[in-house]
Amino acid sequence: MIGCDDMQKDTFFRLVLIMLLIIGLFFLYMGYSEFFADMKNTRGYKPTMGFFMKYDMDTSTDPVSYSLTYSYVVDKHTYFVEGKNKVTKLPALGTQRKIKYDEKAPEKAVLIELGGGVKYITAGLIFTIIAVFGLINRLLNHYKDNDSKFYKITGIVSGILIALIGMYIYYLYGYASDSTGIVDVWNGVGFMTLIPFALLLFGLIIIITVIFFKKEDV
Repeated sequence: MIGCDDMQKDTFFRLVLIMLLIIGLFFLYMGYSEFFADMKNTRGYKPTMGFFMKYDMDTSTDPVSYSLTYSYVVDKHTYFVEGKNKVTKLPALGTQRKIKYDEKAPEKAVLIELGGGVKYITAGLIFTIIAVFGLINRLLNHYKDNDSKFYKITGIVSGILIALIGMYIYYLYGYASDSTGIVDVWNGVGFMTLIPFALLLFGLIIIITVIFFKKEDV
């Protein structure tokens, strides 16, 4: 028989999972809205290389941050574009960076960088995974003794989905960086590069656990 304290803990746990799910879905909505808006605004833009030329310092932040401006050349004319994201470490003058510009209006350009949309999507997917995995974990614990086949199938499917989400996040990073090379992605997103690999590893661990380990071993 379930005690009052256990019921309260169970209710609290469910409320936390629901809140995480709502937060995750909100971030996903914000992220995809910005992501698709950026895709629409830069559709048909042509890639080229830009060179770091100057910066504006923002001393109101801690640590101090910088807005970087890059130059690029189209038909022997030089143009400038400022990145949306501020950085805390200045690159060397002349450092190259990929840029996309409008061929019909070359003065319109954007740096190829990790935008807020991809960051929101990443956060949204992580919150959603935590919430959904919490619910799945409850199902797995319930069916460990009652239905080992359902336990294994659900665990395997969950692990595969988490691994696929990790691969999808890496794809988004590659799209934002205009390259799927790990060095280019790392230069674009930094330590966030580890997130898709962590999810991939987590998914594999779940699959291995439900296949090879019994309840008393977990």
